[in-house]
Amino acid sequence: GGAATPPPVAPVAADLVPPGAAAPQAPEAPPEAAPEPAPERGPVIDPTAWVWTKRTPAPGADAPEPRSLHAAAYDPVGRRVLVHGGRTGGYMAKELDDLWAWDGARWTRLDRPGRAPPGRFEHQIAWDAARGCLVLFGGKVFEYDVAKDDLWEWTEAEGWRRPLGQDARRPSPRSGHAMAYDQRARRVVVHGGVDVSKDPDRPDRGASTYDDTWTWDGAAWRRLDTPGGRPPARERGVLADDGARLLLYAGAVPGQGSELGDVWALRGAAWEEVPRHGEGPPGGMFPLLASVGGRLVELDPWRRSVWVGDGAAWSRVEPPRPLPSKRLACTWTWFPDRGALLLIGGSTTVDTFSPVAEVWTLGPP
Repeated sequence: GGAATPPPVAPVAADLVPPGAAAPQAPEAPPEAAPEPAPERGPVIDPTAWVWTKRTPAPGADAPEPRSLHAAAYDPVGRRVLVHGGRTGGYMAKELDDLWAWDGARWTRLDRPGRAPPGRFEHQIAWDAARGCLVLFGGKVFEYDVAKDDLWEWTEAEGWRRPLGQDARRPSPRSGHAMAYDQRARRVVVHGGVDVSKDPDRPDRGASTYDDTWTWDGAAWRRLDTPGGRPPARERGVLADDGARLLLYAGAVPGQGSELGDVWALRGAAWEEVPRHGEGPPGGMFPLLASVGGRLVELDPWRRSVWVGDGAAWSRVEPPRPLPSKRLACTWTWFPDRGALLLIGGSTTVDTFSPVAEVWTLGPP
């Protein structure tokens, strides 16, 4: 909306103006605020023509080791998908601290010696388009399941750094939170998550599941005091920007066996639940959601179902076989340069300790 119209300026009485002085001029009205730009719309998608394709790097090429519970984001500067961290499998499982890029044909390792985030899993990364950098926040480590509250930023020119503004008021330690870049407000948004730390130095800390919303603009964290209703506390929900709003979808409430399938829209500082019309995806603990051309594409990698919609109305898509094997704790990223969605890694067992290194795309043949 436009700026509020200022009140009229009262006329100045002639006897209050000194002889020979010019009468005071009424202040100019502030200019009308520029209309909000129309949301960017990507390609028109035809989900009925999509197929699954397994992408195999060249033999002998460098590639990340199998992982689950990692984080991924599209890098529009390098025109590639970035993957960070996660967890390996088996009895010698460990958290990872590496950063990789997939350009559609090959993997390239990007991290280099020097300061970098410690290894972690169940964290999030997002590309800050306004400032041209990757933002990483939160996660946890194996030892005592300690949750993290540190924020890092990365560019290819400078590597990793810890911004100063995060050392003031900031979100509490958490993992399994949702995070995405809000292109209209030019900020990174974090919602929810859980802290199940068993830190022997903090015996008073029990499991905490969060319903708070925070923003990071490159200078400071700000907690959104959202008026009215807001999404219930959850872990492993997912945020996606559909070009017109930021949408929060699904997740679970730890310890209650409660899986969520709701959709909430964030506009400014206000959350509003999006009512569902008709059949739609069931949601749950490991949902995958991406925005493609202003439409949402949801993948349930365990049920291997694909839905396309706007958050309220959905339709199911059934790509022809072969399909990826069922899995959990993987990533799902729109790769506009290839015109396809990218499925990376994940675990083929519910305990998330059987990771794979596979890369699949869902898109045109």
